[in-house]
Amino acid sequence: MLVQPRITHPVAALLLIQFATGCTNSWKDYQSEYQQLLSQRVPASGQSSTSEDAVGKVTTLQNDDLGISDKCSTCHLGISNSSMRRADQPFASHSGKYLDHHPAKQYGCTICHGGDGSALRENEAHAGMLRNDIVEVACTKCHSQSVLSREKLEGAPALSNGLRLLNELDCTGCHRIEGFSKLRRTAPVLTGIGSKVNRKWLFRWLKNPHAYMSNATMPTYHLADDHINALAAYLMTFTDSTTEQMNDPPSGDSEQGGNLLREARCISCHPFNGTGGHLAPDIGKIGNKVNSKWLFQMLHQPRRFQPNTTMPQFNFTAQDYSNLVAHLFEEFTDYEIKEEDEKDAKPAMADAETVDLGRRIFKELRCGNCHPYQSNQEWLQLGPVLTNIGDKKTEDINFGNSVIERTLPEYLFAKMKQPQLFVSRTNLLKMPDYHLSPQEAKDITVALLSFNAKKVRAKGYTVRTRTPPPYEPTGEFGALLEKYQCYSCHRINGRGYNLAYDLSLEGSRVQRKWLYDYLMVSYSIRPILVERMPVFRFSPHEADVLTEGIMTQFVRADIPKNLEKEFTPQMVELGKKLFDEKGCMACHIVGEKGGYVGPSFTIGAKAGDKLLAGWVYLWLKNPQAIVPDVIEPNYNLSDEEAKALTGYVMSFKSNKLTVVSAKDTEKK
Repeated sequence: MLVQPRITHPVAALLLIQFATGCTNSWKDYQSEYQQLLSQRVPASGQSSTSEDAVGKVTTLQNDDLGISDKCSTCHLGISNSSMRRADQPFASHSGKYLDHHPAKQYGCTICHGGDGSALRENEAHAGMLRNDIVEVACTKCHSQSVLSREKLEGAPALSNGLRLLNELDCTGCHRIEGFSKLRRTAPVLTGIGSKVNRKWLFRWLKNPHAYMSNATMPTYHLADDHINALAAYLMTFTDSTTEQMNDPPSGDSEQGGNLLREARCISCHPFNGTGGHLAPDIGKIGNKVNSKWLFQMLHQPRRFQPNTTMPQFNFTAQDYSNLVAHLFEEFTDYEIKEEDEKDAKPAMADAETVDLGRRIFKELRCGNCHPYQSNQEWLQLGPVLTNIGDKKTEDINFGNSVIERTLPEYLFAKMKQPQLFVSRTNLLKMPDYHLSPQEAKDITVALLSFNAKKVRAKGYTVRTRTPPPYEPTGEFGALLEKYQCYSCHRINGRGYNLAYDLSLEGSRVQRKWLYDYLMVSYSIRPILVERMPVFRFSPHEADVLTEGIMTQFVRADIPKNLEKEFTPQMVELGKKLFDEKGCMACHIVGEKGGYVGPSFTIGAKAGDKLLAGWVYLWLKNPQAIVPDVIEPNYNLSDEEAKALTGYVMSFKSNKLTVVSAKDTEKK
């Protein structure tokens, strides 16, 4: 009988299954009970009610390559039987699709779940067994290379998210993880920060970024005020000569700047006091942070100040930028903070001794290992090496005066949630507080536990991935994709983000004229989404180059050609009937009716003026074959049905003639 443990800490729900001792159930009892359950599930067609696994004997899976000898299936008889998915343990089939790629008769159970595969008594066999998210730790036994390269593993969401967070939080700035490939530093460049920010803002930010901006990613170091002041004094010496020498930007029109802000759809990437996108910094209090000269230049040449920025370059005039600066300062300044700063007229210390103290703090905290700056120097990683942190023994952990359970997973979880919990006079720690949610801390804990020496060495089981070089088109087309940072929203041939539609097949999906017109004046295709295409003000030449590149390079050879010639009124009428029967308007807008989940067929451009019939046909045949995680259902349409439905969708055109029915055709 399973005894649920008392959860004393949030991460405990992830950990080991605790079983009472003295279980009396024998494997023979389980096999007898399983045969009874199986007989109840067999159809009355005369099929056998017995199972080859339930034969009154102990079954052992021996796999020397994996180093396992499992007797688990002696009791877990229905592990591969889909008809037992709703049965109680130990008879239930395995959840998910894991066994599709890891057959139980080849991989066994303990390679992933742990426990003692040689035991037959329940309490012995399940001792130390893993469950829930933490079982994903075992994925690295075979997929270690995939994990170290931060490849997202299907079926391992906690592990994948934990690895993502380790990278986004720049943990390798302080900790070495052998083989863990480090992406470019994601923190803002500090070069020129003294010409960018307000000194009082900088002090407030360094004291507690999260208190100033709840969605801040920078951690809190809990420094004393005099140390914060020294660090701010040192950072303010990082000036940019161009910004210092330029005059204030021309006065701007705030109202016009507001119109421009909406046209550029800045909210698609930037949150404003927590509302909006998530790809760029929150600029809800930007008026308290930066000076107008720096902001004017940043908007005009974003990559000069932040070489790795995902912000595109817009084709705005100098007056446009002045209007935008005026609006941002007028509408996105916290005037209470501004008034408080103005009342505090006490000059901040910036003498040579204070600046030198700030320099030493800057180096001690390894700020330059996350933030690129003038010398671009990176120092040694002083944090503990995490290469095999998952193997750390409990007796080697300094729990300090904490009262948490003395286990490695509990320690790691608590360290992620509250690093200072373990500080004492003899155990001085430098790790800052990242203000992680419980789920984020759990996911990072899973990722850290996966860094261990428990690896499968057999070639047939070790998964090796070969990451192709990033997609980099050449010529003017490639330069325009970089200038306008198309990869910041769109994924293209494996590179970029999935914030917007994947463009890898766009040339086979849309019509050339629609694409050119859309680039010249974009509009909202899915009003329900926050992220929308900005109006970049492409020149006609730029729009032409982009259109040509997309229509010739982002294509798929097997898309049917000239399908429109096969459409007849009768076929279109059948398509309309299918459209209604399948409930397509629940997600798609037609006229003034329909849902907002999928793209509209009539708002903006009509489907027949935008899409290519061959792509629509292939999509309707199997949407998941093109976009695996798309929510549109696969109705398993016949060729005739898919072609008819394509004809109906393509009948929505700006110059569309009324679609007559077959009966009307006969009358005529």
